[in-house]
Amino acid sequence: MFSHILAEFIPFTFGFLVNVLISHFVKTTTGRLRPCFIELCKPDVLQSQCQLTPNLYTEDFECTSGEYSDVFARGSFFSGRASSIAFSAVYLLCYLQHHLPQLPTFARAFCQLSLVIIAFLLSTSSL
Repeated sequence: MFSHILAEFIPFTFGFLVNVLISHFVKTTTGRLRPCFIELCKPDVLQSQCQLTPNLYTEDFECTSGEYSDVFARGSFFSGRASSIAFSAVYLLCYLQHHLPQLPTFARAFCQLSLVIIAFLLSTSSL
């Protein structure tokens, strides 16, 4: 019994860790600014240049807030939580399909659909 649980836990853990590493790598290399960037950074460019030319787009700014962290501010895309939830849901879907063939097809499909809906709701809850 314990060896069966361990045999399922190791691949899940490995896949989950690979998912987290890929998510973190993508977030740190191509991350987009979070919606709360202006509040976190309080850039000086807003007070000086935007009043002169309101349609100005600039990447030259200095943060006036001590709470600003570039790693945190650029960690908006893609969501590590959403990718972890999606991985877990897909793994459980495959587990149900492979290890529970004795369930009636309708019951297994209902469980799998419920997992997809729960994963979708949890993944989009931070929007």
